Amino acid sequence: MRRVFLGNFDFEHQLTREVYAATGGATPALNLNLASCWLGMAADGDQIYLPGSVSADYITHLQSAGLPKVELIADWPERDAAAQMTFVPWGWSQATAKLAQSQGFTVTAPDLAAVKTVNSRSFSFACESVWGLSLPGSCRVESLTELEAAVAELPRGQEKVETAWVLKADFSMSARERMLGRG
Repeated sequence: MRRVFLGNFDFEHQLTREVYAATGGATPALNLNLASCWLGMAADGDQIYLPGSVSADYITHLQSAGLPKVELIADWPERDAAAQMTFVPWGWSQATAKLAQSQGFTVTAPDLAAVKTVNSRSFSFACESVWGLSLPGSCRVESLTELEAAVAELPRGQEKVETAWVLKADFSMSARERMLGRG
């Protein structure tokens, strides 16, 4: 069955239901720039949804490099065609599942509660702790008071060098939604 790939590389924001889950900003550019990663999974005849324009030279370059002959689409297929295709997003969320169903795609979404659990940094940290893989001094904080206490407990380096720390959002993409601090 042919597939339609959706590069929703910001799907973690949809899992949070927070204010910053709104579309816009750098998100469309991020999704556009990363969409080519689907070429590693795609087969001839698959489609990659790209709501933007792609130069004909780029498509020719992809084909001359021996990559699959995919169709880059800016509009969803007609419902009859979509019903014969499998919808493959980068990540599943309630919004993504609704989008796929509204367009008429064949959908086999995983349990969305499980998706939310395994994509949270809280879950990752719990696994790292159980397996003895967490970084020294790392911890989970839920308030400013807990953050201040955690930073105060960090081991100090040389006398004139402040200890560096990183604060990350529970749901985010790679190194985005993080704060770096010292002291």
